[in-house]
Amino acid sequence: MPRTGFDPRAHGFHFANDFVDKVVTIPGYGEVATDGRSGGMAFAALDYWFAGLPVPSHRPEDFPDRAVPDDGTRLADFIHKRLFDSFATWSARQFLTWSLAEDHPTWSSPGVARLTADELPRVRRSIDAGRPVVLGLVGARSLEEVGGNRQVVAYGYDDDGPGPGAGPPIRLFVYDSHHPDDEVVLGFDPAGRHWEASAGGGPWRGLFLQDYARERPPYIDLGAAKGIWVNSWTPTLGGNFVAQFTARNYGDYRAHLSELRLAVRGPAGENLDRFLGGDGDPTPLEPGEERAVFKASDGFGTVAGSYAIAAGYLSEQGCWLGIPPGEPGAVDEVGVTVIPPPRRSRVTVTFTAVTVEDADAVDGRLALHLTVGDQAARWPEEGTADVQDGKRFELDQRFDLVLNPSSVLSVAATGEDGDGSPAGTVREPYLGLDDWGTGDHTYRSRPNHPQPPQPADPPPHRSRRPAPRPPRPRRRRRPLDDRVRHRGHPPRHLSDRGVGVGGRGPRVGCGQRAPPLPRLGYAPPPGGPAPGGGVPAWPGRPRRDGRPMIRRLVASAAGVGSAARVATTRRLRAGTT
Repeated sequence: MPRTGFDPRAHGFHFANDFVDKVVTIPGYGEVATDGRSGGMAFAALDYWFAGLPVPSHRPEDFPDRAVPDDGTRLADFIHKRLFDSFATWSARQFLTWSLAEDHPTWSSPGVARLTADELPRVRRSIDAGRPVVLGLVGARSLEEVGGNRQVVAYGYDDDGPGPGAGPPIRLFVYDSHHPDDEVVLGFDPAGRHWEASAGGGPWRGLFLQDYARERPPYIDLGAAKGIWVNSWTPTLGGNFVAQFTARNYGDYRAHLSELRLAVRGPAGENLDRFLGGDGDPTPLEPGEERAVFKASDGFGTVAGSYAIAAGYLSEQGCWLGIPPGEPGAVDEVGVTVIPPPRRSRVTVTFTAVTVEDADAVDGRLALHLTVGDQAARWPEEGTADVQDGKRFELDQRFDLVLNPSSVLSVAATGEDGDGSPAGTVREPYLGLDDWGTGDHTYRSRPNHPQPPQPADPPPHRSRRPAPRPPRPRRRRRPLDDRVRHRGHPPRHLSDRGVGVGGRGPRVGCGQRAPPLPRLGYAPPPGGPAPGGGVPAWPGRPRRDGRPMIRRLVASAAGVGSAARVATTRRLRAGTT
């Protein structure tokens, strides 16, 4: 009995098709009345199924008129749009042509029975491929009865019962929007030569495969506001494991459920929900309400491998449905890899013998403190043993431990003389990667270096960080006449020729002599100006040939500037410029 994954209880709407009939336009014919919105509900149900989204869980009592969602809401408008889409297909004209055709063959038509028999192989091929289809059921015999035709979703068939005409026997399993949550069976009645439905309605003269183009639904009610969070992506087999998510009702009406659940599928796809399961709370979620699910397992997994964890809910009809992400970045399904627990190893350490090489160093008396991991023993059990140079003592001290592969095995033997002073130490670590140092080992003890004496009262800690400097006083900005040396050199002493710093002076007319230009607030340096109006002698400055190099360059530039002005004045007088 071939079937697709479509189930009316899980993927069909939970309210009946009690919408008011609409008038739609069929290409090539004109306007006709519809059977409520059966085409819109059939198309919308397939849209949710192909998109992998749960159909809204609303029931008739959730709506204001206690029947269907109001026009103008998101869900009602989507179903209305898909109704018009179902009649905008080329195959929708068959609602008219088959309504006007006879059941038996005529000179103008092979008859509705023969046309139906030709459609059934196409229906079987689609269902065999796992694709549910939309069927158009024709019961009208005139154009006035076209509104009595219907559209359903076919999702399975079997070979029981007779078939139409000379075709093979067949029964079809369909979702009829007039009968929510019920499986309706369409069978052919050879006596009446028509199709009968198990839930009533009809009889139907024939059926055909209708064109369908999927569209992603814009409306959901239950979604994941916060995606799945797990405490480990590689949990240990049989260890602790925690997962959680938060669901929210994004719809316009109340959302119904039996419980929110975290589903677990094992490496072979087996159902392992018992490790996490649901919250057991059947309280409906109001629009905008959120609910968090937190589940923990003390012994997660059956075998090592990959496990899938999905967020979902158990519907009131007993079907498990996944919850899609409702927010950007939310994840509704994750995978974790269960790893086997670390292989614990049983390790045995035996101290066989000890040989003393210098008995005088321990005053002829010796005791040993033997330590392996967190276990310890003393040899001899009480007091000390008399030792001699080169004498071998049998110890036969055995320690049994159980270690993880990542553990470190620490083996130590510490000696002390008759006064209790340290007398040599042997300390060796072993790793699981080295097989815990399997074999016989012989070590020579290391002397215990005395620790330097510690002061009874250590000096207080002295920070290396320097003490903070006091804030520098804010430098007061000086007037303009005090900033004449901002270029790093003192200004040139102004002569009566009016040459400023850099050799530039005021522009004067032809034949006029530039008056001396004193600097505002300028005071000559100590010792007065240099003879001849040159660069003054500034104390504390290095001099070469009577003046620093930079001042010689400034003086040269001043001379060049003055010579250029004199030459320009002469050209102006002569009229050559």
